Amino acid sequence: MFEWTAFEWIENILFYAALYVLLWNAWFLTVSKGIPNIRTAPAIRKKMADFVREDIAQKKKDKYTIIDMGAGNGDLSRYMARTFPEAHVIGVEIDKIAYWKCCFYKKLLGYKNLTYRNESFHYTSLKEADAIVMFLSWLLMNDIRATLEKKLSKNTLITSNKFPIGGDWVPEHKLDVKTLYFHQKSLYVYHSK
Repeated sequence: MFEWTAFEWIENILFYAALYVLLWNAWFLTVSKGIPNIRTAPAIRKKMADFVREDIAQKKKDKYTIIDMGAGNGDLSRYMARTFPEAHVIGVEIDKIAYWKCCFYKKLLGYKNLTYRNESFHYTSLKEADAIVMFLSWLLMNDIRATLEKKLSKNTLITSNKFPIGGDWVPEHKLDVKTLYFHQKSLYVYHSK
């Protein structure tokens, strides 16, 4: 049996915790392009859906398309597909493993109004987008802003969890959302110009 002192126990725990963090970061830097797959808090998903619902009512279109930029494991895009069965939902995810998980759950749950694209948001078409929902890293906001400015049609709804788009984009709404997810408390809402 181990005869470690309290200091040795703490030292070993810290060593393995640091090793775990190092390996976790290495995984995301090499496989996920530096962005971890973190699900959007349920309270924030619901607020996003409220804005999409309002936008659908205002636009009165026969075909409404929601694009989830950086779909991760697909929780947000599946929620949107379930909440808006009349809409077409597209999840865009660059990480192959996360993309495969998205496709697996889509097939398992039988969503007919949901598709996934395994590509960078730089290369995806946004012409059909009526709404963009996203929870991306602050590191990507400059890139996503440039992509949105180039590719979005006028008056497209954009909701961003946690991080503002920045630049000269001023949010129409900044909500402080009560949620159990300590790292997610803000929702930013825009319409493209």
